[in-house]
Amino acid sequence: MKNHGNTHTCVLLSAEEKQQAVVKRCCNHAAAQGVREGMSIALARAISPNSLILSFSPERDFKALYQLALQGFRYSPMSGIEQECWKAYIDKTLQKLPAHFWGLVFDITGTQKLYPNKVTFAEKILQKLDSSGIQARIAIAPSIGAAWALSRWGSNDITVTQRTSLKTTLAKLPIQSLRLESATCEILNSLGIYQIQDIEKLPRKSLGIRFGMQLLKRLDQAYGYMEEPFHIAVSRKSLAVKKVFETYLSDKEQVKRAVYILCEQLILKLYEQGKRAGLFRLIIEINRINESKIYETREASLHSASENISHIISIIEALIDSMRIWGNISAICLVALNIEAIRNVQANFSGDENEILSARHAAEFLDTMNARVGSKNIQRAVLHQSYIPERACVLEPLNQQTKNDEIVSSYPHFDRPPLLLPRPELLQVLSLLPDHPPSRMQWRGQAYKLSQGFGPERISAEWWNTYADNQLEERDYFKVQDEKGRWFWVFRLKTSQQWFMHGMWI
Repeated sequence: MKNHGNTHTCVLLSAEEKQQAVVKRCCNHAAAQGVREGMSIALARAISPNSLILSFSPERDFKALYQLALQGFRYSPMSGIEQECWKAYIDKTLQKLPAHFWGLVFDITGTQKLYPNKVTFAEKILQKLDSSGIQARIAIAPSIGAAWALSRWGSNDITVTQRTSLKTTLAKLPIQSLRLESATCEILNSLGIYQIQDIEKLPRKSLGIRFGMQLLKRLDQAYGYMEEPFHIAVSRKSLAVKKVFETYLSDKEQVKRAVYILCEQLILKLYEQGKRAGLFRLIIEINRINESKIYETREASLHSASENISHIISIIEALIDSMRIWGNISAICLVALNIEAIRNVQANFSGDENEILSARHAAEFLDTMNARVGSKNIQRAVLHQSYIPERACVLEPLNQQTKNDEIVSSYPHFDRPPLLLPRPELLQVLSLLPDHPPSRMQWRGQAYKLSQGFGPERISAEWWNTYADNQLEERDYFKVQDEKGRWFWVFRLKTSQQWFMHGMWI
């Protein structure tokens, strides 16, 4: 529950039940004073006169909890909502969901190198929540069921337990910590069974017959014998599909077949919403021999958003080929990001779609090359703000988003040749007058008689840039034309008086 300031000592959430305002939720301060859920607001006011009373809106609270789950990706590769809470949201029964079923789940498997000390890690999250006025309790355990039990019924705000001491840690917790139905708990209590260690004393074979299979399921989930799902949070600009396998996958061909099915499901969901995606994230959950889990993650970034299933599958398959998979694969998750609306574009009034198809084929070709050789190995030429000709254009990886339009709009509109040599080449020239264009030149073993020329245009070193080779000698550029009408761009070094060919108009 979030603290709304220091003016009020307690925060209560109220709702109408049987024509009476009752307490649906209360903060820890109010609970310490004796306020309980289900109590009338009038009685709660008498116990805690300075309480701040707000309306109970579970839908609003769920949205806030979901946003908090999205923030959890800062600390965990898998962050989400508890399964019971998500199911109640889908079934629209949040009003009836008990308070202890509202919570978040972070799967921090494989983050040992980032957070070697789990207690410090939990304290960091707790401090972050506390600075936002949110009261919370954290438990780190080998299973979701154990973490749930310890975070609700543990003696401390932060509890960390290992697999070796899990049974001992859970032994003295009440049976309610197993997330059993209230009727089952009442039956067990009537038989003198109040703690988990009391259940362990009974024969396992008779537990399912006498109290239902739900008891065995919850017990196995708490001990980590049975896998337990939770809903992974995704932003509104993303969509995810996940498949958990009953039997482990062990080779890439099986993974490809599973990803093919997931990709079809994901693209179909996007298409039904009139959407397409430009980025796909593949998350593969691998179980190691020592029962630990690791997550292999790859991203396929498309040149432009696409709904072409065959093209997207070919890109993702190329990613799978580049992955080194060892161990048993227990689950695969495919997430679509950078989602945008599908646009219906008409090429022209004649209905010719060649222009659109060529652009689409070019984008798909770039996607294929990215997946095969890596986006960093594919470069494109972009304008760079520099007065020095050889620095006015640079190569950058295709996946970088340089705003070329801004550079072009601010680029000085000088008369520059479309063809620039990689490096200026030495010339032999004959110039009749100083500071005038040459009348003859010899380049690459061929003599040129020049008929006219314009210049000079002086270009100096850029004093505001700290290049290692910024000791650029001043140049005087000339635009000259030979007898055949060909235009060349040549320059003369101010100090050494050497001439060079730098470009031409073709």
